[in-house]
Amino acid sequence: MNIILIGFKSSGKTTIGKRLAEQHNCSFYDSDELLLRIGHQNSCYDLFKFLGEKEFRKMEKKIILGLNVNNAVIALGGGSLSQKVAKHLKTNGFFIYLDVNPKILEKRILSTANFLSENKNFKEEFWHIYKQRGKKFKKFAHISVEIDEQSVDEVVKVICSKIPLDQYLE
Repeated sequence: MNIILIGFKSSGKTTIGKRLAEQHNCSFYDSDELLLRIGHQNSCYDLFKFLGEKEFRKMEKKIILGLNVNNAVIALGGGSLSQKVAKHLKTNGFFIYLDVNPKILEKRILSTANFLSENKNFKEEFWHIYKQRGKKFKKFAHISVEIDEQSVDEVVKVICSKIPLDQYLE
């Protein structure tokens, strides 16, 4: 069984996922990192600009659908969750939605200046995507973990208190 972390860009999926994997002595996979290895770019932002959204999403989906692992923590890219991806991963996975306060999320994303969109109006696009993807994340998640200003260790502690990870990560 795998633990799959879903949520928006800058929600902490990679950082929290690495800590969960470390604590439970299992593998960690980040779909963004896997994408960058294949795409030969320094960042998802650069790869997104180079390929365009349609090709970027196609490559992202192919990588995730090709991921055949067990006993791992997997962090999915913020825009990668589709019906097909969820169906593939749910056969052997438990989905955790890292639900970050939207004001905090907006601030984090603005500080990186790497918002994956071809739209120049960041705030308008952010709120559109937030509403659209938020529904999708809630739909596919087995549980949600609300995040405000907690530390990584505090979030990991909350996750471990909500589900018996030892049953999922053997």
